[in-house]
Amino acid sequence: MIATRTMASVLALCTAALAPVLSFAQDFSFDEEALFGSEENLVDSSASSSSADALSSLLVYESVRISGSFAGSLGAEWAWNDPWSGFRVSEPDSYGLTPSASLRLGMDARPSEDMRVYGQLRMAWPFEQSVSVLTGATYVDPAPAPLDPFVSTTSTSLTQLNLSVFELFSDFNMGDRLFFRFGKQTVAWGVGYFFSPADVLNLEAIDPLNPGEQREGPLTLRAHWPLMGTQHNLWAYAVFDSPEMKPEDIALAAKAEFAIGSWELGVGGWLKRERPERMMLTAAGSVGKVSLFGEASLSHGSDRLWVDSIGMGGPVLVGDEHSWFFKGTAGFMWQQSDWHLTLAGQYLY
Repeated sequence: MIATRTMASVLALCTAALAPVLSFAQDFSFDEEALFGSEENLVDSSASSSSADALSSLLVYESVRISGSFAGSLGAEWAWNDPWSGFRVSEPDSYGLTPSASLRLGMDARPSEDMRVYGQLRMAWPFEQSVSVLTGATYVDPAPAPLDPFVSTTSTSLTQLNLSVFELFSDFNMGDRLFFRFGKQTVAWGVGYFFSPADVLNLEAIDPLNPGEQREGPLTLRAHWPLMGTQHNLWAYAVFDSPEMKPEDIALAAKAEFAIGSWELGVGGWLKRERPERMMLTAAGSVGKVSLFGEASLSHGSDRLWVDSIGMGGPVLVGDEHSWFFKGTAGFMWQQSDWHLTLAGQYLY
């Protein structure tokens, strides 16, 4: 069957009326003594110089800052599955509207020069969604031939708010030399635009249709050590992917970044018990007005399963814990701000 799918947006007037994009930022005065303890213990009011006062005014907020954005859109879709036999514009096989609305709300508090707390909530329409929850299971033995014994499950549907905590973390440091961030956070690990095979930390992969969208990250303790007198950086991560876990199940990662001329090179590794070890290389720089980037990753073993054979009970799946698997990517980006034009391309192996 030959299938043709047509996508169409609503009229510009309708889009302008129903798809506004709004961003806002506002300070709200909260009781910071209740939030973070007494102000006297956090902010040193006896600054020794005017330069210290200027720095403190930049790093300390007198109130909690609230920021956010709203996005809404309305689209339309028509589809003709077989336009070559009796095509009629007025008789599509399917059609419909695709409305959407979402809200992002962020909170940024800086009670002292050495501490910051940030959180981000996300809500989308429909504001309630149904989820299926497993309520029971029954082991059936013997099962009807030629099937193997199997488990029969029962589930129920629950309604919950379409609201999530996208980020929630705190920044602190030791002597302005070693910087920490603990909490749920997006991790800047790879340099790819459409694909990032070196990024094994974030919970979401890059959406090639929306590569600039921020991705959800795990609960992580991050340590950052900038090498004094250079532009080199050392990073270390401890990833906690379960609310109940043993110390030996913590995923560990480390990365070193080196600035060489107009290029930045990175090398790192990732390790977790009973999971394939991974190593990565990144490079990003520019030649003239063209930005270039590349990544490479090498893993010892794979999390994937392959079909080894097909038996009476179904496919037989096998893994590979010993082979080496390589992934690589390279790409470019060129931007002309006066034309509001961006060209980007990337190859993934």
